[in-house]
Amino acid sequence: AAIADGGVTNDTTPTFAGIVEAGATLTVSVDGKAPVNVPLTSDSSSWTYTPPSLSDGPHSFSFVATDAAGNVSGPTDFTLIVDTVVLPPVISSVTDDFSPVMGAIVNGGFTNDATPTFTGTVEAGATLTVSIDNATPVTVQVSGTAWSYTSGTLSNGTHTFAFVATDAAGNVSAATPFSLTVDTVAPAVPVIVSVIDNVPNGTNAIANAGVTNDTTPTFSGTASQGVTLAVSIDGDEPLAVVVSNGSWTFVPPAALANGTHTFSFVATDGAGNESAPATFSLEVDTDAPAAPVITSVTDNVPSGTAPIANGGVTNDPTPTFTGTVEAGATLTVSVNGGMAVAVTVTGSGWSFTPSAPLPNGT
Repeated sequence: AAIADGGVTNDTTPTFAGIVEAGATLTVSVDGKAPVNVPLTSDSSSWTYTPPSLSDGPHSFSFVATDAAGNVSGPTDFTLIVDTVVLPPVISSVTDDFSPVMGAIVNGGFTNDATPTFTGTVEAGATLTVSIDNATPVTVQVSGTAWSYTSGTLSNGTHTFAFVATDAAGNVSAATPFSLTVDTVAPAVPVIVSVIDNVPNGTNAIANAGVTNDTTPTFSGTASQGVTLAVSIDGDEPLAVVVSNGSWTFVPPAALANGTHTFSFVATDGAGNESAPATFSLEVDTDAPAAPVITSVTDNVPSGTAPIANGGVTNDPTPTFTGTVEAGATLTVSVNGGMAVAVTVTGSGWSFTPSAPLPNGT
């Protein structure tokens, strides 16, 4: 291709051609050095000149003709810049702009942003192209030495990018590669396998929406491999839960107050996708119930008296006790320090009649 005066070339031995007065001789001085003769063609008015290999950088050429009478022309000057090297473009950042996890994407990393943004720098005056997955390169807009590129929508999976710079001299750089994996699929919902009450006089397993007197119950479950897990208690800031080989356990770091509490476990994969929450609620109740109330003790033997006073006497070996208890509570009775037996409670009312006759005595 033609090189303009003052232009740039990656040819270290460009060829000059021109004409000169018939019968004249021609010399050229390169970069101010001693002139050398330029051979003429057979018609004695045309010439070509190819210099020895030029180094990278600016060079000046001064052509002077001398006719047969010894007259010396003024110089015909020409300058050019030899440039045989272009540096590869630099990728300064690759950014995920898609919530919930936004920020830098590392080379070889994961993202849930199907249109990530690349920024970087390139040699001044160079053009820049990018090829995605070895497809036809497309031009990237360059401003000065800075550039920015946002891809079209990428499918789920791994993608490779190759950025190549071409400078004004036509030199093509080595490719600057980058790879990432697009993952827009949310991970599976974590599974709550069990919630355990660890207080001795409580129950072992706690059902969802159940009641416990353990202020720090133990949750355990499973989650997909490679995810991170967080739990929010009553809508507060999420707390990290350690996942090991797909299993996890969680104990609230601070004792739960009496009342109802909700737990929301959310898994996040390496690309930043969040699962739907696994939710659980329970009520903490550490207050002892009110003492049960005995409203009546009844003598059912016809010749006896109907109500029996506390400390009283009866001829009924199976008197009937009735009373009330806190709603939701269970009730037991022990006779003379014997084994406790369950008393049936309906709502908050209860009734108890000894299953075996009581012996005479107190």
